[in-house]
Amino acid sequence: MSKKFLFFLLGVCFSYSLSAQTSYDPPLLTTPVDDTSICQGQSLHMHAEISPSNPIGVDPGTGEGGGKIDDLTDDVFSGVVDIGFTFNFYGVDYTQCVISSNNYITFNTGLAGSYSGWSITDAAPSTNTPANSIMCPWQDINPALGGVVQYQTIGEAPNRVFIVEYCSIPMFSCTDIVFSDQIKLFEGSNIIETHIIEKPLCEEWNDGLAIHGLSKDDDIAHIVPGRNFPEAWMAFNDGYRFTPDPDDADNYFIEAIPYSPFLMNVTNDDIEWFEEGNPYPIATGTDVTVTPSGPTYYIASITSGGDCNGVTYTDTIHVDFNAIFYDTVSTAICQGETYDFYGTPVYQPGQYQATVTSSEGCDTVVTLYLTNNPLPDVRIAANMTDICEGETATISLTNPTNSASYQWQRDDADISGATGHSYGAEVAGAYRVRGTTNKGCIDISKKITIVVNPPAVAEILSISEQDVCIGDTVKVSAAPGQDYRYHWAPEAYFRYTSGFLQQDADAVVPGTGEIYLTATNSFGCQDKDTAVLLAHPCCDIYTPSAFSPNGDGLNDFFGPLLRPGQKIVALQVFDRKGRQIYNNENPQKGWDGRYHPNGEDAAQDVYMYRLVYTCTDGQVFETKGDITLVR
Repeated sequence: MSKKFLFFLLGVCFSYSLSAQTSYDPPLLTTPVDDTSICQGQSLHMHAEISPSNPIGVDPGTGEGGGKIDDLTDDVFSGVVDIGFTFNFYGVDYTQCVISSNNYITFNTGLAGSYSGWSITDAAPSTNTPANSIMCPWQDINPALGGVVQYQTIGEAPNRVFIVEYCSIPMFSCTDIVFSDQIKLFEGSNIIETHIIEKPLCEEWNDGLAIHGLSKDDDIAHIVPGRNFPEAWMAFNDGYRFTPDPDDADNYFIEAIPYSPFLMNVTNDDIEWFEEGNPYPIATGTDVTVTPSGPTYYIASITSGGDCNGVTYTDTIHVDFNAIFYDTVSTAICQGETYDFYGTPVYQPGQYQATVTSSEGCDTVVTLYLTNNPLPDVRIAANMTDICEGETATISLTNPTNSASYQWQRDDADISGATGHSYGAEVAGAYRVRGTTNKGCIDISKKITIVVNPPAVAEILSISEQDVCIGDTVKVSAAPGQDYRYHWAPEAYFRYTSGFLQQDADAVVPGTGEIYLTATNSFGCQDKDTAVLLAHPCCDIYTPSAFSPNGDGLNDFFGPLLRPGQKIVALQVFDRKGRQIYNNENPQKGWDGRYHPNGEDAAQDVYMYRLVYTCTDGQVFETKGDITLVR
């Protein structure tokens, strides 16, 4: 059996395995689960190891590559530290770095032994940010008051890892709380990982500020979102990876990763074995053989080196001791399926048991833990099921399962490339979707039938006149269609007439322009057609030859009959002697047959007139003639 453990080192992140193996001796049998059962009188061999097993400061190949920095005081850089391999940072190769007491490393080795700033005043990138540095995060801590700063290069070329660890370092000013983390540099890939064991918040100093990420210079930095000036933040058991962009040396990709620090300063010889109820170890090292007298627990234990919170890692084995061997099986089936459990079909989630005889001669009670994986959600709906030719009906999953893939079908056949959460149907047919979860569970939706209706055809068949005067009325006619509805537009042409919703309509022409016909068939499908009506200002004006101002309400006034857009500028009337007897005193009605301004009736006679008027285009016209007054 094996259990994965994560071990802490600051600066570099690495994962160790503490694996424990149980065996019958003889024969050797590695159990697939943490817990095991044995028959009475049998011995149990257990094995545990950590891999790789490198103490601090020791490389398996050279015997070198690490150490503790005992003289790192407040706000200073260490001496020059050898990385142990060539590491590329922002496109530049380095083999050495220096370690800041304020929780970052820089490749500017000229800073070795000098002052390391702590005040954070601007967001990175800026002139305030440490250049050419890896910040995990940059913050004000004080290793002079306690804790350990150490580094190590592990592994073999070309896959070595350089690790820097800050272990239980007091926060500056808030000295009762400590900070621990690791930075890892990976050979070859030039990947950087940061693993924060614990980062508490000291708001009373430097506003609790800390910047987590990479900095090249004043203009280029890659900072973890939410961890830049002016944010104050905390983190525990936190991991991030910075991967260089192969196409751009000035770019890194940032992603959160599982927290996985490296276990430092331990070897396989440090493993201790305990039995439940006994505070003293029963063995040390990788292997132990026991003959239990009854059910019990055995624990393989190892404690991290240094003083990085004194974390202890364990793997526990439960040994069940009786005449019956117990085994467990955990499996999952898709909802609606069945599972054959030693000849018994089961399908409901739950716990089941069966007794069988093992190869060791013990009765074995096998416990099945059956779970059901849900089917994908394949409920669908359409925004419309009856469409017109050329339209699209959208069929959508109402609540798609994020972990599922989908394939749309028409008439039971897969539609090529139709794998999204919705499908636009333009062809008639019965549509459905097949969903498959990441667990392989499949379900198929109900069908939705899409009907495609024939289109409407709009056609303006005839226009009574094509070239008319502004203000004239023309008749327009549409091609007939069965159960069609019609609508003529725009309103400016049809608002003075009825019938704009009929097949045939009258249009009063306000000027040259387009008219529109919309035809709708019985299925609601629409089509449009347009035509241009040509119109021009018609400036001819009509004046009567006689009038009879006798007060009977008929022809009592003399004046022109105006077309739309025409306006009278002046109307003057003269008698035979050339005297002006009317000068447009009543422009709305015209001359009333009297002398103006005295109001005397003019005698029955022939009179001369002068008319000045404008047309729709604003042009001024003048005409003269005579008018007979009849009494």
